[in-house]
Amino acid sequence: MIEGIRVEIEKDSATKAYVTYIPALGNISTFGDTLEIALDHTREMLLTYIISMDDDGLPLPFSKADVKRLRRVLQTPILDRTSS
Repeated sequence: MIEGIRVEIEKDSATKAYVTYIPALGNISTFGDTLEIALDHTREMLLTYIISMDDDGLPLPFSKADVKRLRRVLQTPILDRTSS
């Protein structure tokens, strides 16, 4: 999970890539050659999605407070999040 958002992860047997899906957001998806890369791409995809939808005033399945928190958390480098 990324800060309370369920992320489903599969390993594609044909390509050996890790594929991630976010069910709460219509199964938006990305992938990476390693699990770490796939999760980093997922964080970037989620941040871009939330910023785009929020800035355009489109509905998200999160409260305004959660959107604000997610924007802050997802923009913080991972190393900074683990040091607090």
